[in-house]
Order: sequence, then structure tokens, then C-alpha cells
Amino acid sequence: MNSKNKSRVSYNEHNTIKFKKYLYENRWNILVSFVFSIICCIAMISLKMINIDEETWYLSTKKEMSDLWLYQERYMIYIYNMIFSPCGRFIPIVSDCLGLFFWNMSGVVFMYVFFDLYDISSKYGRIAALCWYSSVPLCMGEAFGFGFMIIPETFAMIIVALAFLLIIKEKHGLLDIVFAGALMTVSMGVYQALLEIFIVAVVGWCFGCYLKENKWLKIAIKGVAVCVISMILYWGINFIIKKYVGSASYLSDGYIGWGSGNVIRVLFMACANVIRVSLGITMMGKYVYGAWALRILFVIFIIAVGKSVMKTDDIKKRAVIVLGVIVLVASPFFLYIAMGTYKTYGRMLLSVALLGAIELLFVFKYLDGIKFKKIIYCFVGIVLLLNCIYMNLLYYRGYKVYNNDVVTAKSIMNVIEEKKYDYTNKPIVFVGKYGKSLEENGGSGTIGASFWNWDDCNMSRTRDFLGILGYKVMLPSSAQIDEALGKIGDMSVWPAENAIGEMDDIIIVYLSSPTSKWIELNKSLVG
Repeated sequence: MNSKNKSRVSYNEHNTIKFKKYLYENRWNILVSFVFSIICCIAMISLKMINIDEETWYLSTKKEMSDLWLYQERYMIYIYNMIFSPCGRFIPIVSDCLGLFFWNMSGVVFMYVFFDLYDISSKYGRIAALCWYSSVPLCMGEAFGFGFMIIPETFAMIIVALAFLLIIKEKHGLLDIVFAGALMTVSMGVYQALLEIFIVAVVGWCFGCYLKENKWLKIAIKGVAVCVISMILYWGINFIIKKYVGSASYLSDGYIGWGSGNVIRVLFMACANVIRVSLGITMMGKYVYGAWALRILFVIFIIAVGKSVMKTDDIKKRAVIVLGVIVLVASPFFLYIAMGTYKTYGRMLLSVALLGAIELLFVFKYLDGIKFKKIIYCFVGIVLLLNCIYMNLLYYRGYKVYNNDVVTAKSIMNVIEEKKYDYTNKPIVFVGKYGKSLEENGGSGTIGASFWNWDDCNMSRTRDFLGILGYKVMLPSSAQIDEALGKIGDMSVWPAENAIGEMDDIIIVYLSSPTSKWIELNKSLVG
């Protein structure tokens, strides 16, 4: 073995020993945060329900599910399902528990380097950062609502963390950058938004390096290089896939804002989205779940920023710190600003978990010596408690909505069966929507959304939902929808006695007056 290879082996062994030491020294911190995340997710694990989109995975064939992932440019989930999950169906409880473990482990890997970078010796500070990372209801709560992809998604978060470690290690070369780019290509093939986690990690690292007066520009350049490499590889792979499979225009439909209006307005809305999420502000009808936890953390972080600015007399350094904070806070949104969209959902903002952890490290770095630090730390505890409350409430509310949906479905189908309507041979036209909206139910993402209300009642989803309950119903044609719309004038809305009627070729269930969205969507679904 030559000296170069010996040096590489020695260096790798040193890193392995260092990581093992980190795990040992932080074993109780990691255990406490893991137990805390389980407490936050008790309702999620114990109260089983079917969320929006999950109904499709229960009934679809393996080919249908495989094609869908390729259409959505998530080719790594396609590969994962081929090996581990026939038809893409998840395993109740096991999927949640494994996903929770992988999510926690990605945080452990990230904090391996961030604890030292921000000089966090406080056990409370380390626990707080780890606990925040694995308890944010806005992103974590929504992500776990898609049980069929949670295992590959959370495992891919570990891959992102490993890609990040590759570019910040002391001894590195071009091969490390290429390999990191390949790892990010894998993670993006699971979920495109995972790129933002890498971006936040790089920005957070560069910011921490500047505060310690360490070199940061080289890492920033390497981070940009990895992003470029991974995006080129990602789009190259998808270009090939589209040639043979096709595309569902996953990103272009509704998520690319450029060309849809005034450029300045598009840019303003995309940038305003940063403030919307950071402060939990409702904007354009979009509210932020778990807003108070985000607000309090942001205020505490700004106090710490103020302390760090006052600590230096160098005006230039003060300006750079302020600029660095702006870039850091905005970093989870870089991809969406580039897309010109403000339509970011919690499941798209997984990087908020890492951002908040870095902000907490900053807080413990600069507020550790102040007179009122105990009060600040009490507020940190309140933030974590709020996360726990919000997370459990989210899934409890989702559970209640799901059970109400089941009751509604069985009540409707019981009436149809009592009237001896032949629903096995005649399509059912569910006209309008029923029940409360997602916001009224206190939900987030798709959790807390009713199958009878989502998309103003998408009949394709309703059919699949009824299929899960054991009722095999058929979708109507466009002409049959028109026929139903012409008959509802003589009917009353559900649950009135005459809310359900039978024609020669269809059964009508009148839930409410149909909106233009309902008509357009359901006609497009049936062709």
C-alpha cells in the first residue's frame, strides 16, 4: 500500500473513531430527543387512518404505482418499491417507526458537525437542537401523512447528510464533490425538495465558519458545485425516463410562477413566502400549521442575532452577520424563489427542521452568558412543547375527520342499499362536496382533509375511498354528470331523505351545490 492510500485509510479511521466518540458522548442527548420525537408522534403511530393520496396506493396495481413515480420524476422510489414494497403499499406502524428512526438519525449526523462548529457544550442546547429537528409539525407532520413514501424519503435525508459531510471534511478532492453530487441525485430521485436540506446545511456551515473566522468560501463553492452536478444528473436521468414513460408535468403545473404574470409580483410573492412561513402569517388563504412555535423561535433567534451584532465593533462584520442571517433564513426557500412560487406546503419545507436546529445552536452560542438566559431557555422549552402539542393534535384531528368520512360513506351506502339501487352496475354521481374544509378541521397538508371535501369532492378519490371500505362503485361519464346536474333541482342536499335518487342509468347523491371547480375537475377526470 502506497503512502497516499495509507494516509486515506488513516484519515477515514480517524473520522470513524471521532464519530463513535460523538455518539458515545451524546448518547443521552440522542436518546432524550428520540424519546421526545416518539411522544410527539404517539397519535400518528397509534391512530391509524387513510389520508388524501393514500387511497390510491391501496387499490392500484404495481404497474400503475410504478408508472406514477416515474411520471412524478421520483425514480428512486420506483426502485425502492421494486425491491422492498410491492405495489408501493406501506406497512402500518412499521413504516411510521422506521421513518421516525431515519429522520432522527439524519439529525444526529448533521449535529455531528454543527455542535462543534457552533461550540455548543451545553447539554440542554444539544438536546433542544436535536428535539426541534425531529418534532416540527409543519414539515414532519405533513411528510408522515404520506405513509407510502416515508421510509425512502427519511432514509434519503440521511443520504443528504452524508453528501454534506463529504464536502466539509478536511481532506477532500474532486472525487468527493462528484460523489456528493451522485448522492444528492439519489436523494432528489426520492423527493426533489430534499435538495433544500443540503442547501440549508451548506449555508448554515458557511455562516458558522464566518462567525469563527474560519474559511467558508471554498465550502460555498463546493456546495454550489454539488447542487449543479446533482441537478444536471437528475434532469438527465428524467430526460431519458420521459422518452420511454412520459411525464405528469409534476413541477410545471402550478409550481412554476414565471410567465404566469408580472415578473416583479411573482418575485415579490416568492420572497414574501419566507416571511410568511418564518412568522406563521396567513397569506393568500394559506396558513402555517404550528405557527406559534415558529414565531417564538424566530423572535428568540433575532434576539441572539442582536446580541452577536452588538458583540463586535467592526461595522463590516456587523453587516455581514445581518446579511448572513437573511441568507440563512431564506435558504429553505431558494429553490422555490428560483421557481417563482409561493405555493410551498409543509411537506416541501423539510429543511425547516434543520434551519430551526441551526437557529437554536446560534441562540445557545450567543445567549449563554446573558443575565436573562434562563427565561430564554424557558421559551425554548415552550417551543418544543408546542411542537409536541401541535403534532399530536394534527393527527388526532385527522383521525376524527377520517372516522367522520367513514360514517358518512356508510350512511350514504346504507341508504342506497336500503332503496335497492343497483350501484354495482350503475355509476354514482356525487354532486358537490360535504363537510368542513381542511382549514376548518384544523389540519395541515392533507392531514385533516376530508375525502368528501377535498378538491370540492373529487369523485375519483371518493370511488377509491369507498373501495377501501369494500364498496365497488363506478365513475360516471361526462354526459352522466350533465344528466345529474339537470336532476338535482328536484332534490335536497344530504342528509335529507330525497338527497339520493336513481335514474335509468345513474344514481345521484346530492351533497351540495356544485362549484365550477367541481364541474371542471370531475369532467376532466372522466374524459
